[in-house]
Formats: sequence, structure tokens, C-alpha cells
Amino acid sequence: IIYVNEEESGALKRGGFVVPQNRHVSCLVEDGVPIPEAIEMDCTGLRLKDVIRVDRLMFPEGVKASKRVNQNRFLVGTVFGRTAYTEEDAA
Repeated sequence: IIYVNEEESGALKRGGFVVPQNRHVSCLVEDGVPIPEAIEMDCTGLRLKDVIRVDRLMFPEGVKASKRVNQNRFLVGTVFGRTAYTEEDAA
């Protein structure tokens, strides 16, 4: 799983980061479709303490999550970071 559109997330722009819980996701690939090197995760609009699930993953055409991946319970990661700037940041 690779992250895209990180610049579209206020939390990630201010030094936040995603703590990954799962770095891989089982996929089903249709016949004739090339196996993707990675699955992209859209970071647009992520905020601190957001829990990232399968719905943020962008599967290429002909690729989908395996039936073994529980859509409600599969956890990609959580967004962490500082909630406010300190005086040292202002200096």
C-alpha cells in the first residue's frame, strides 16, 4: 500500500503521519489484468486520529479486495501527529 495525495491532507502537511497496521491487502485480479505493484491509498482530507479502512484504497480496474478482507474490520492505519504548534515551532 502506497500513499498518494499527502499534500491534500492538512494533518500530513503539518508533520502528521500514518501508523500502518496492515501494509498489504489480499486482492483478486481478473484474468488478463496485470498484477499491480502496489495499491494506492488516497490521503485527501485525512485528519489527526482518523482511522483508515479499505474504502480509502484505490484499486485499479480489474482488481478488488479478496473476500477474506472484512470491509468493516480491515485496518490500514491511523493518523497521528502533533495537534498544535509549540513555541519552538514558532521560533
